[in-house]
Amino acid sequence: HEEAQERQRRLHEEAQERQRILHEAAENRRRMRDHYHDRPGRPGRPGRPGRGFRDAEHTRRSVLDAAIRSLITEGLGVSIQAIATAAGITKSGLMHHFNNRTELLVSVAEDAIEDFRNQVNDNIDLAENRPGKLLRAYIRTLFDNLEYQDSYDPAQLWSVLAPMPEITDLLIDDAARWRDDFIADGLNPDRVTVAMHAAKSFVHEAQLDPGISTESIARAKSVILALTNETGPLVDVSDAENSFDDVEEAEVEVEELESATDDKDSDKESGDDPKDSSV
Repeated sequence: HEEAQERQRRLHEEAQERQRILHEAAENRRRMRDHYHDRPGRPGRPGRPGRGFRDAEHTRRSVLDAAIRSLITEGLGVSIQAIATAAGITKSGLMHHFNNRTELLVSVAEDAIEDFRNQVNDNIDLAENRPGKLLRAYIRTLFDNLEYQDSYDPAQLWSVLAPMPEITDLLIDDAARWRDDFIADGLNPDRVTVAMHAAKSFVHEAQLDPGISTESIARAKSVILALTNETGPLVDVSDAENSFDDVEEAEVEVEELESATDDKDSDKESGDDPKDSSV
């Protein structure tokens, strides 16, 4: 029990540290934008916003968006030239921002992961002063993206990128990070596993099956969110295992009884008639 508490404390500290680092990174990006956008003018030349910085950020964003569209429509074999054309720039212009094709695709994946995490953080309800608020924000974000999706299906992007080992490693690390953060937020690991994967699986199924009604989606969202209202395990696994053992023992006893009954019937069929006086 002490080891579990220590692990819980450590995971909580790590989650807080990651939040602090993300906050500092966002703050640094904001300061950098302000610095470049508010450059003073040179003597004899009026000041102007940092157009070079904004143009570079805009171009990079355009390339990432074009890469997402191209990957979904053309698959993993899409060329750098095709992505550059979709972004409205030259191939050399694209290579100015990304050294090679692998770096570009990994950047697409990292951007999608960061974007989703930012959405989850924005969905945290700070009024929920109880464990599980991060997982609830995660679930709400998944279902919100399903309801208001207007650009692309994230599941399609991941299905295209998943064969790349670099992307697989990113997704494994991201899933482990989410799970650790959810547990650090005060929920039992079993409860986290069930709620997290239930939300992901249902949303993915709803994206593929247009026959799932909006009422069913809303109901599923409410049910999965309700799983996070308690902090302990969903079931006592030890009792469940014992119950399965009891069933197996009962089945063995039934089989033995049936076997014994069959043996007696066999003896009666093959034996002599007890009424025969010659016996």
